[in-house]
Amino acid sequence: MTMNILNVFLIFMITTSLTLAGFAFRQRKNNRLLGELLAKDDIIQTSDAASKFGVSLQGGVQVIKCSDCAEWVKLEAMVCRYCGKDVSETNKKIIDDLRALKKEQDDAQLRILNQEIEERVL
Repeated sequence: MTMNILNVFLIFMITTSLTLAGFAFRQRKNNRLLGELLAKDDIIQTSDAASKFGVSLQGGVQVIKCSDCAEWVKLEAMVCRYCGKDVSETNKKIIDDLRALKKEQDDAQLRILNQEIEERVL
């Protein structure tokens, strides 16, 4: 009888320990994932092409630093909300440059695909 109670107690302790260890590992993983999600809201550099123009991402929105107050302003903004400077011309030029660069990259990829198709046909 004493052996059975001891066995049950031992099994209870082992399963409880494993359950608690599982919770601890899951919580550590959840904390890491939460940290990664929070880090995405920070300002991060976008592609190499956009970073050449000083464009970054903040919360999924393209932003650029205001030349007067150095605060982050949306790329689509007309006026800096911090200092009131007109940023429409600067932002329009950057948007046009990014579009031209994207078109160049798309044209280059299209040329490469056409070359691969021609090589396969011949």
